[in-house]
Amino acid sequence: MLDADLVAWRVDLARAWSRLSAVHQEALALTVWDGLDAPRAAQVLGISPVAYRLRLSRARKALRAHTKALPQTPATRAVTATPRGSSA
Repeated sequence: MLDADLVAWRVDLARAWSRLSAVHQEALALTVWDGLDAPRAAQVLGISPVAYRLRLSRARKALRAHTKALPQTPATRAVTATPRGSSA
């Protein structure tokens, strides 16, 4: 990725992130930034691991939807592309 593409990608991601609910931001942050697995993240939130996995799935779906709603740039297209066979 070129430097300009990387900057555009980060700006697009920041815009999409700001549109997420606090609940979705928290679910994504626990997994992505804090590196917690479902049982540990669920414990932090006081919910079951199954409930956490559902919340995380919905948060990922919301993030994809928000990035798709942004004007399409090469960086945005790279973020919104879902790998074949992926259900996340």
